[in-house]
Amino acid sequence: MQLLSALRQSNTCDKIILEQSGALGDFLLTWTSIAAIRQFFPKASLLWHGAFERLFFLTPLDITPVPASMQKTLINLHSSDHQIITHALNELERSLVFRFHLDKKPTALKTERVLSILGFISGQLESPRHVYESQLKALGLDVPENGLEYFHTLFSTPPAPDTRTILLFPGSGHPAKNWPHVQFFSLASRLQKEGFHPLFVLGPIEQELGLKMAPWPTVVCDRIEDLVAQCNNALAAIGGDTGPMHLAGFLQKPVVSLFGPTNKSIFAPPGAHMVSAATPCSPCTQLCKNLSCQQPICMEKISVDAVMDALYSALPHHRQQKRKTGFSGLDS
Repeated sequence: MQLLSALRQSNTCDKIILEQSGALGDFLLTWTSIAAIRQFFPKASLLWHGAFERLFFLTPLDITPVPASMQKTLINLHSSDHQIITHALNELERSLVFRFHLDKKPTALKTERVLSILGFISGQLESPRHVYESQLKALGLDVPENGLEYFHTLFSTPPAPDTRTILLFPGSGHPAKNWPHVQFFSLASRLQKEGFHPLFVLGPIEQELGLKMAPWPTVVCDRIEDLVAQCNNALAAIGGDTGPMHLAGFLQKPVVSLFGPTNKSIFAPPGAHMVSAATPCSPCTQLCKNLSCQQPICMEKISVDAVMDALYSALPHHRQQKRKTGFSGLDS
């Protein structure tokens, strides 16, 4: 019998602890797996050990934060001291810990009570979301096929029927993944001329950097609730390899993703219409840890025309409207 099926039948697992410490996009790639764990262990208490703001996406699954009394024990599992680890494991005797991380195990800990679930396997061109799910299946856990639909049901709300708002995400977790601002401004102008309402969306990182997108309309999303609301209220979203684009894809919004240094075959949001330039150096990194490019020509060479073409492919109805109203191709 596979490990997780045996644990469920043995009735020796009262608590399931979920750990993940990555950025928003990395977290979202684990969400369908977390939902599957919730369904597989319906009677267990599921506890979250990670960023507090992620609870917005976990509370509907009846997942609560780990109590303060358990925090130190979980931290001790990462110790290099064998005695400290053994003591921590004894305190978690009736618990099962799932650690989600992209590329490497945080410790060499060997126990069936702490499971490291990797999201990236070198040489495989597969989304971490699918890699996580495959590993859970190999452990005997049933993973429903409709995870994205479930997310959409829980967090999506319909926009106004006549919305023309196109969200523009100029930032990301690494500057080399960003499309140049001058091209974003040209895109905003083009969108406005063709009847759309461009709206730049900035997050905490962009705020810290003092990023300004004036004179274009801009909204700052300090809270995940605000970001979800903006995505739900929009017609579509355009941006680079960044967490908010994954969120828009999970919410089943038409998204146009601009890829350069990272691999679009691995990190594209669900349903994305992807744009990249034909540069021989792209992609040049697997997980951005070794990304040191000072002049990302792979992003600089993405044209406004290419982005607009992808947007109209994502919005075929609006392409037809454009033809009927006689919009002419404007210089980018």
